[in-house]
Amino acid sequence: MPLLTQAAHVLEIVASSGSIRKASERVNLAPSAINRHVLNLERELGTPLFLRHAKGMNLTEAGKLVVDYIREFQIQDQTLRSEIEVLKGRVGHVRLGIMECFAEGFLATVYDEVRQKHGSVAIDVVVAGTSQLVQQMLAGELDLVVAFNMPGDLGFRCHYESRLDIGAVMKPTPELRSKGVVGKDELQGQQLVLPDRSLSLNATVKSMIQRMGLNSQAIAKSNSVSAIKQLVIQGAGISFLTWADVRDEVTRGDLLFCQIEGQNIYELLTLSGRNPAQMSETTQALAQICVQTLEKIEAGAKTTAA
Repeated sequence: MPLLTQAAHVLEIVASSGSIRKASERVNLAPSAINRHVLNLERELGTPLFLRHAKGMNLTEAGKLVVDYIREFQIQDQTLRSEIEVLKGRVGHVRLGIMECFAEGFLATVYDEVRQKHGSVAIDVVVAGTSQLVQQMLAGELDLVVAFNMPGDLGFRCHYESRLDIGAVMKPTPELRSKGVVGKDELQGQQLVLPDRSLSLNATVKSMIQRMGLNSQAIAKSNSVSAIKQLVIQGAGISFLTWADVRDEVTRGDLLFCQIEGQNIYELLTLSGRNPAQMSETTQALAQICVQTLEKIEAGAKTTAA
């Protein structure tokens, strides 16, 4: 449970966003809920924290004091938690947020590396979509987040960034395996297994399908990349995912990842965290290992594209 209240976190987000609307988009909370948190804090402290105007909100002098305190407390919270873990007999403790596609090969590799190089380390892993990971990062509940399409204005340090192409994912055939690229004619009329609206891939893939004029039918949608992959493996249809989503299955020969001819679509993969000066030694070590592992994934994607 975070030591800082949700209202305090919301206040800091509104301050950095400049408006309730923008804050709502960043943390996936209704504007009315965000406004209620702000009003409750102002009532509790007995003073306005924001000057409201047509284009947004600016902090009052009292608001600046409160937000400065919140930001300082967020840094101290991480230090406190690390020291408590040491008292509990752990050499180090890191809270890592990842997306579903990194819950197998990536996580196993990172965990093995950190244990070999740094001994006993406790890693709390949260598997969720980008929106939920953003909320937990802002609430001080996560130290590092590996995710696609993280908002760039959260005030956190980007430790790694890479563009990963979105390709067509299907059951392997000798012809496609040797070709490695599919075009509109090969995709036309195919049954599709697609990510639903809760996944960041949805809008990009939907736009590509419309742009290419595909009359292919979506026979299934899911918020789970694992479910999508299993349906494709079973022959239900083809899908559109990134190399990071399918690299384990491609390595095993269960799936084929093909570039899409004439299309330049991708997802932005990042490792986000605090400034290294505000991170524990264990968190810095894990961040470095995550970066090295993500670089290998990126290299594999480039090899596939070649």
